[in-house]
Amino acid sequence: MRIIIIFLFLIFSFPAFTQDDGWELSEESNGIIVYTRKKQSEKFKEIKILTRYQTTLNAIMAAFDDPESHKEWVYKTPESYTVERIDKNTLIYYVKSDFPFPITNRDLVMKYKWSQDPETKVIFTESVGITGKVEETGSTIRVKDFLSHYTLTPKKDGWVYIEFDAKMDPAGSLPAWLVNLFVTLGPIKTMENLFEILDSGRYDNSQVEGVSELVK
Repeated sequence: MRIIIIFLFLIFSFPAFTQDDGWELSEESNGIIVYTRKKQSEKFKEIKILTRYQTTLNAIMAAFDDPESHKEWVYKTPESYTVERIDKNTLIYYVKSDFPFPITNRDLVMKYKWSQDPETKVIFTESVGITGKVEETGSTIRVKDFLSHYTLTPKKDGWVYIEFDAKMDPAGSLPAWLVNLFVTLGPIKTMENLFEILDSGRYDNSQVEGVSELVK
């Protein structure tokens, strides 16, 4: 019953996704609601996740702003590190993704940036795949077509509502049907792992430069 209540609460707390948007409810797991969408012009499905977590904006943003720790919570990521920190709102980082044998592992270089609405304190992030910053190796396939966003909406009761969307082309010769079959697994596991990191208290006292909390 508790899971059903959380599910309904989240559904009505976020803007509705209509059939015109093409989003279809895919699954719900532990308060994480997952939608997928496949545009006619695209081979691979997009994913959107809605959830919430009782924490601070600074704690979540500290986790995002720490690429060296991403290998601890981003699903199947054995390697992650900062390539270049451009300013307090922008950095470039590298991640390697572990694919099951015999599929070749993928890697990705991303430019991450964020902004915050000064009135509502809502935070918007964007991560986009880029080229030219890290030399490619023969042991992995470089993913170049990647785009993801987070929207973090704080509430006065201490909850942060999280909306995440992503789309990518994994490159290489992977069939689209296989990629689409497992498209929700990684993001759900990643969100669950992120919550575990936040639960650990590692970022409880973090203060990310430029991030301000909603006054309760």
